[in-house]
Amino acid sequence: MLPHDHRTGEARARAGGAQHVGARRRGREREVVGLTCCSRLARRLLGLQGWRQVGTVLRQGAPAHQGGILRQCERKDSRRRDVHDAEAVRSARSEDERRDPQPVYGAYMRHEESKSFAREDVRRAVIPVYMGLIRQIDDHLARLWRFLEERKLFENTMIVVCSDHGDYLGDHWLGEKELFHEESVHTPLVVYDPDPAADGARGSDNDALVESIDLAPTFVRAAGGPLLDHIFEGRSLLPLLRSAPAEWRDAAVSELDYSFRRAGLDLQVPADKARAWMMRSKRWKYVRYEGFRPQLFDLENDPRELVDRGADPSLASVRAEYDERLFEWARNRRMRITMSNEDVAKRADTHKRRGITFGEW
Repeated sequence: MLPHDHRTGEARARAGGAQHVGARRRGREREVVGLTCCSRLARRLLGLQGWRQVGTVLRQGAPAHQGGILRQCERKDSRRRDVHDAEAVRSARSEDERRDPQPVYGAYMRHEESKSFAREDVRRAVIPVYMGLIRQIDDHLARLWRFLEERKLFENTMIVVCSDHGDYLGDHWLGEKELFHEESVHTPLVVYDPDPAADGARGSDNDALVESIDLAPTFVRAAGGPLLDHIFEGRSLLPLLRSAPAEWRDAAVSELDYSFRRAGLDLQVPADKARAWMMRSKRWKYVRYEGFRPQLFDLENDPRELVDRGADPSLASVRAEYDERLFEWARNRRMRITMSNEDVAKRADTHKRRGITFGEW
C-alpha cells in the first residue's frame, strides 16, 4: 500500500534501515500510506486478523484465535535490540545532498530543527526516546486489545492504526516533517477487518499504492454506506482487504503548503505560492515546487533517495510525464460536493419540466 522501502523488506524501520522494535512512524497527512511492521504494536495486531504493510506491502494477519491476542500482547521480546545500537540510529543522508540542493529543500536544511538533527549527538539522544514513546503506545494498545477481547468486541470492530506523518530525525539533513522523502511520507497503516469476507486474503501481501485519504471511504463502505464518489477523492480499501481488485492506482499523490515555515520567508515566496506536490509510483518520485525546479528520485536504483535527478537532462521526458500526470490529477479534484453525480444526471436538462423557461423564441 504505500508509499512506502512509499520501502520494502519486512520489519524495516527506515529506508535501508535495520529491523528494530519501536521503529519511527512515517508519513504525512494527504499522502502515500504504507504499512510497516516495525514494532510490538504491529506484531500484536498480526495476532489478530488485520492488514499490515511492510514498505509498500500490505499483509493480513492470522485470525485472533491462532496464537491468542493476550499472549501476543504480553509476550516478552527476547530478541529486542538495545535502542542505543548504532544500527537503530543509522541515518539516510549523504554529503552530496548538501551540494547545490533544490532551493526549497536547501531552505529546509537551514531550519533550526534541521541544524540540530544534523548533529549525531542530538540524534543519538532523541531517537531512543522517540522509540520509547512508540513503545508506550504499544503498551497501552495492549490494554485496549484486552478490553476488546474480554467483551468480545473484535467480531464487529474495525481497527486502524495509522499516522499523519513521519519525522526525519536527521535523515537527509532535515528535522521535523513536511517534505516528500520516504521518512516523511511513508506512514504506518495496520488494519484489522473483522468481516469474514476478508478471510480469503489473510496472510497475503499486496503492493498496491494507497493514500491516507483512502481511509474515510473505507470506513463508510465498511459500515454499509454509499460510495460518495462526488465527495471522496480517496478509494475504499475494502477491495484490497477482501479480494483482488481488477485495477488500482499506479501512483499516489501528496501535497504541501509551506507558507507558515521559515523556508518560504527565506526564499521570499508569497503565501499563496508556497506549494509543492508529489507524484509517486513504484519506480519514480517526482516533486513539483511552484516557482522552483523539481526533484526526481529513481526509487528502483536509489531507494534511499540520496541522488536528486530533478535537473538530469536525460530524464526530461520522465519529469514531463509526471508533471502532466499531476496536472491531470489537479483537473479531477472533487469540486461539487453538495449533490451526487447520480442526482446531477437525473436533473440534467429538466428545467422545463420544473417550470423554468429561457432562450425560447
